[in-house]
Amino acid sequence: MDISRHISKLLFTHDCVIVPGFGGFVSNYQPTRVNKLQHQFHPPCKHILFNPALTNNDGLLANAIAAGEAITYEESLRELTAFSRDTLRALEQSKPVFFTNIGTLTLDGQGTIQFTQDHTINYLKDVYGLTAVVSPAVRRQGRSSKPLFKDRKTSVGVPRRRSAVRRVAAAAIVMILIAGVGMSFSESRQFVSNKWSQLAMIYNHKNDVSQKTQEPIQIVAPVSNASFGVVFPSAERPDPEVAEIVTRLLEVLPAIDNSTKAVEENIPESLPDKKAPAAATVAHQRMYHLIAGSYERSKNATELIDSYTGKGFSPVLIGPGDNGRYRVSISAYLRKEDALAALFEAREKYNPNIWLLRQ
Repeated sequence: MDISRHISKLLFTHDCVIVPGFGGFVSNYQPTRVNKLQHQFHPPCKHILFNPALTNNDGLLANAIAAGEAITYEESLRELTAFSRDTLRALEQSKPVFFTNIGTLTLDGQGTIQFTQDHTINYLKDVYGLTAVVSPAVRRQGRSSKPLFKDRKTSVGVPRRRSAVRRVAAAAIVMILIAGVGMSFSESRQFVSNKWSQLAMIYNHKNDVSQKTQEPIQIVAPVSNASFGVVFPSAERPDPEVAEIVTRLLEVLPAIDNSTKAVEENIPESLPDKKAPAAATVAHQRMYHLIAGSYERSKNATELIDSYTGKGFSPVLIGPGDNGRYRVSISAYLRKEDALAALFEAREKYNPNIWLLRQ
């Protein structure tokens, strides 16, 4: 009677099969294994172990033999008892015992039974019939590891004290320049105010002694720096005293170009003329506009005007410009500093896309 054949059948459906008086075969699930040396992938399987301590009869193997061999349960137990006795005797004689499709039992020098599994059959039914797969190793061409950046040479350490001294020196120079500019600006503004008063007095005196029948002067020629609104009649040549004052005034004007508003507070809008019927024309002053939007259609610009009117602004429509677009100005300023301050505030509160236009 082939007992190993019945044990092999039971291992497909049971995790433990006990041979009464001899030991039990225990199966455990083993996941997929990879043999990196042979490049093999082994499917999941049942790992079979032998436990000589499991000797009590649970009736599983005896009933399977009785049903398979068509004998009684008692006869099956007698067959198992004889099988166990013969197997133990063979192991004591140092003979290996083979269980077909299960494994081999041997006895080591210390009298312990050792079991080696036979992997011919996979007892895991879910993957029954699957064999090991050999996959050749993927050979990738080596990539040259080029550094992304050139090696940076470590600079020789410079004492921090020298760097700190440079910062202090730079800060001192900046403070001196700021103080000098402030003093120069104050002196220049006072100088322009005084000289302009003298110029106005001389000009009024010349008008008083001029003939009443003389035609009034209507054409004016602006000075080279027209942003200050300083004008003189072009129909007559000023006397040497006036020319000297004008020359000194023009030497000071470039130094205070960034202080237009401060100078304009001390300059009258037009030259005083008590008797001339036509007022002198003042040069056009360019404005800084906060532009909230630019559109090709005036209808869209009008809608934006209504929107900012509700926010407390007094927007106006500028255009169309050279590009044919209508621009919406929500406010205008004479000084660039005031315009920039208003621009930052408007971008933060209303629209970050508001931009500055000088026109």
